[in-house]
Formats: sequence, structure tokens, C-alpha cells
Amino acid sequence: MMQVIRCDHDEEKERMIDFILAHRKEINPAYDVRTVFFSLGTQLLYGDTLLVLNNENELIGFVGYLFGTPENQFQDPETVRIEMVYLKNNYRCTRHFIACFRKLLTHIEEANLDTIKIQFYVNKENDYLCKLSSKFAIVESTTLSNFGEELLYSTSLTEVKTYLENIAGVTV
Repeated sequence: MMQVIRCDHDEEKERMIDFILAHRKEINPAYDVRTVFFSLGTQLLYGDTLLVLNNENELIGFVGYLFGTPENQFQDPETVRIEMVYLKNNYRCTRHFIACFRKLLTHIEEANLDTIKIQFYVNKENDYLCKLSSKFAIVESTTLSNFGEELLYSTSLTEVKTYLENIAGVTV
């Protein structure tokens, strides 16, 4: 069983930063330290960060997201942009994906009742994530960044819940 907790305290934030720095090349080979700190700073100011822990309280992943979008100066709280997601390789399976995504949606709903739309980027070269994402989201735009060509996926909170209910057979 996994636990997903919000990074509310300095100890949790330190743990998350250490974890991200240790795994940044797995997240993306072009992910440099400066980008890590810029991204985390934005998430801490305008969003939330979550830790994913296993039964032994070992940090196995994290999620970071924003309430609103940078291009709209975070004045669009109906949109949540998921900025960072990472799970260690041996925890990447459908069961863990569903559990993490359900807990993420719960955190989003509890933190911001205005959320209607969810956005996230996927590297165009990552066929697996593009295929998975297209099951519950549509490509809104394509962007060339330091990480390569990225697809901005967009979906509704309702659509994600429906997808998770269909694959898990339980109500989210």
C-alpha cells in the first residue's frame, strides 16, 4: 500500500528536493539543477507538491502541480497543471498509477474547488506516455523546450475520474 502526503513541512520538502536531485537524470536527461530549483520554487509558490511513500516510509515518488498556468499569471484557478511526476521504476504499474492518480485528484479537489481542467506535458518521443495520456486527454498544443518537443495534454477532472473508474472498476 502506498501513501501520498502533501509536503507541508520543511523536512518533507528537504526530502523531496534530495529525491528529485538524485533522480533528475531519470526524470529527463536535460533536467539540470537550475531547472529543478526553478520548477520547485514555482510549485511551492503557486501549487502543491506531494510525496509518494511505500509501506516502509521510503520515498518512491513525487508529484508537483500548479493552480493556474504561468502564461496566465496563475489567474486561471480552474486549471491545474501537473508539472512533475516521478515514480521509481519498480513501482510503475497500473495498480500504483491508479492509486497515485486517485490520491492526486483527491488532493486537488480538497485544495481547490474551482478545478475543472487538468493539463500536463509529455515528451513527444515517449510513445508509452503519449499512448497512455491519449486514453483520457487530448493534445492541446505542441511546444519546443529544453526537453525537446513536448505535447500539452488537456482533460477535465470528470474525464480523468471516468477513465480511472473504467480501468479500476471503483468510484473515484
